[in-house]
Amino acid sequence: MITKNFKASEFDCNDGTKVPYSLTPYMVELAEALQVIRDEIDMPIKINSAYRPARYNASIGGAKHSLHLLCKASDLITDLKPKELKKV
Repeated sequence: MITKNFKASEFDCNDGTKVPYSLTPYMVELAEALQVIRDEIDMPIKINSAYRPARYNASIGGAKHSLHLLCKASDLITDLKPKELKKV
């Protein structure tokens, strides 16, 4: 576990690629930021997508300089609507 609610495997690419060791500090920083949100909303957060290697990112039409390439971004699923989550 990286935080009390997030495991490292949740940040791996959907194609099975693990977050590279060199990006671990970014993964930890992202997990800690998501934990703050999780604690504030007091409900589960599912990470739909976090780390993406360049080939996978391109195959799904991701931005060329996406922060997902560095494990500095995540797409989330919660029971809150985006506007509600934005207020947190």
